[in-house]
Amino acid sequence: MDCNVPNTGRIVVNNISGGIGPFNVSIDNQASLPFTPDLDLANLSFGSHRVKILDQFGCDTTYTLNIDTVSTLQLVLPNDVTIDKGALY
Repeated sequence: MDCNVPNTGRIVVNNISGGIGPFNVSIDNQASLPFTPDLDLANLSFGSHRVKILDQFGCDTTYTLNIDTVSTLQLVLPNDVTIDKGALY
């Protein structure tokens, strides 16, 4: 999730073990996608999501995953601060 910007969350399915492929993967009851390594389920809102994995024989398993919001970044500096371009502090 990019700094609380809506629909920037993602879930990546790297590998599936068990069952008999080919596999299909769906999220939140949307249309399923054929599994490929590093399948990227993107443009997700923060909150709870259900990922369902289905094998070629119709056996399935469902996982509930949560995408948390990102804490707001806050920078507090004294009134007179000079930061030189490219400097590391």
